[in-house]
Amino acid sequence: MERQIIDQLPADATRDDVLYRIGEHKEIESGLTDSDAGRTTPVEDVVTEFGTGP
Repeated sequence: MERQIIDQLPADATRDDVLYRIGEHKEIESGLTDSDAGRTTPVEDVVTEFGTGP
């Protein structure tokens, strides 16, 4: 998967760009795994905890 990420970057991408994109991908995969396993927090709980919302 890392190779696909690297191949999608522009030719002038830096090492930091590569590391950022790979880290970003791993965080997304981790979040999807948590979601699939039911390890999520309802939006209402987040709104209450952080005092945000409409």
